[in-house]
Amino acid sequence: MQGFVAQTTFSTTSTPEAETAPAQSQGSPTTKECSSTSEVTSVQDFAAKDTPTSDKQQLILTLISRRSTRRAGLRYLRRGVDDQGYTANSVETEQLLSTPTWDHVFSYLQIRGSIPLYFSQSPYSLRPRPVLLRSEGSNAAAMRLHFKNVGERYGSTHIINLVETHGSEAVVGDKYRDYVANLNSNNSGLPQIGWTWFDFHKECRGMRFENVSRLFTEIGNVLDTTISYTEDISGTITSRQHGVLRTNCMDCLDRTNVVQSGSARRALESQLRTLGITLSSCTTDWFNIIWADNGDAISKQYASTAALKGDFTRTNKRNFQGALTDFGLTMTRYFTNIISDFFTQAAIDFLLGNVTSQVFVDFEAEMISSDPSVSLLRVRQNAIEISSKIVVADDTESIRGGWTFLSPREPGARAGTMVEKVLLLTDKAVYMCAFDFALEKVCAFERVPLDAVREVQWGTYITSTLAASHVDVERNVGFLVRYNDSEEDRLVRVNTRSLQTTPKKEGREKKKEEEEEEEEEETKFWAFKAMPAGSGVDAAAATAEAGSEKDVVRSVVRELASACQRVKVTGGDVVSLAEAKKGTGLVERWGYAVKRLVWA
Repeated sequence: MQGFVAQTTFSTTSTPEAETAPAQSQGSPTTKECSSTSEVTSVQDFAAKDTPTSDKQQLILTLISRRSTRRAGLRYLRRGVDDQGYTANSVETEQLLSTPTWDHVFSYLQIRGSIPLYFSQSPYSLRPRPVLLRSEGSNAAAMRLHFKNVGERYGSTHIINLVETHGSEAVVGDKYRDYVANLNSNNSGLPQIGWTWFDFHKECRGMRFENVSRLFTEIGNVLDTTISYTEDISGTITSRQHGVLRTNCMDCLDRTNVVQSGSARRALESQLRTLGITLSSCTTDWFNIIWADNGDAISKQYASTAALKGDFTRTNKRNFQGALTDFGLTMTRYFTNIISDFFTQAAIDFLLGNVTSQVFVDFEAEMISSDPSVSLLRVRQNAIEISSKIVVADDTESIRGGWTFLSPREPGARAGTMVEKVLLLTDKAVYMCAFDFALEKVCAFERVPLDAVREVQWGTYITSTLAASHVDVERNVGFLVRYNDSEEDRLVRVNTRSLQTTPKKEGREKKKEEEEEEEEEETKFWAFKAMPAGSGVDAAAATAEAGSEKDVVRSVVRELASACQRVKVTGGDVVSLAEAKKGTGLVERWGYAVKRLVWA
């Protein structure tokens, strides 16, 4: 288990009035106070404690935070939701209040987790703007799945959203609110989800974090009735928590821990009233410390530093010294975001069984780590389906196959920046689609009739020589599709604000120029490189189904040859190792060497 575990014991001393007072109900408790002679201790230390005397009641407070193994990882590298509805930095925190013999136990549980939308933030900025990803349908489906999972595990859910109502954070905050409203109004089959948007930065401006009390004034009835807590007396549950408070900010660390500690304190006060004890604010340093330690532990696991605003959690006071400490922690987080987190993330994914050892080979090659929790197979299949619906205008054309490959950003090139593109094959034409995977839309496409395809050349396709995996001829394979550009049916369209067809050259004055360029037109081509098998679970499934990179290329070439009657299939390097070495500049080599030195 990764998370946090701590325990503290504290004593309550009865006053003379309390000793002579008759038993009263929870709403009118007897008067007792908590003594200040308590300390955070381990379970073993507690076992050695003396038995409490008759005029004192000794109690135990235990705090357990359990991090989810789903979508586990580090700040900025794991944000938002995945295809199974699990969110980043998802933590279940349970606060237990008990007697020394554990014959009377109270439990209060709450959760935190990233906003359940597809979004990302760049680690290369101190205050990065969130960028929403995927289509509205994909986001709505993932959010519904998330709250279905939460509801099945915890019951009713009430959301405390702490992000800003204006500014960059509002981009995801507004969408979060709208999707929750849609779930509540569209008969989604889920129980009603409670919603409270508390702009923490606005409400607590000027370091007035005590203003969080306004939030609990607003949702007090929800905490007391809809959520409540569990009480167990001698093995018999007399009351049960039947809901959960789900708190989030952007990181689900600093603001979230302040609010969760306030919620836990409110629950503790209610539980102590049931025992006839009044919790005095001057004797609860032990409570502040245990929650501050909890925030630090979770923050270190997700952001590599202690939590911000920790001085308020520990002392209920905020000053400029604490603000200066937070600035230092912020700079440390920025450093780890851009330097060490990528390799650590790869190690976490490997430890949890999300990836194979291939992840370290891929890391050496790219110096970054991918996200195996988002199904690349599903994302790519979705891209193929969307492209098929958008670009194939003729209803009589039947789809023979669709694939995703790496391809130079600019058509007609074999080198340069490689991006993922969609290749479609119908019974009448081949299509190359530039697809925006973040927004799930076709940016541009080219259509070439099958009769115009003249040759398919396949073989080694090396685009970099920096790492060992870059020069593996078994993994770096691809093919060229050569076509005759003089065909009238060739179509190029670009999706800007509207679809615009690239005009053909017209007029007699262009005839001579077209004749002179005829030979060059016949050599025009598209270049495609097989996607690396990768290191995720999806990659293992894809390899089992389609085979290695070479098998995938061979299969696609075979399909193209079968569809195009006049095509010639040849073997030969698309880009050989020698060519790739010539194209790798000294600056690029130095840059890669510096990166490796930094990671080492």
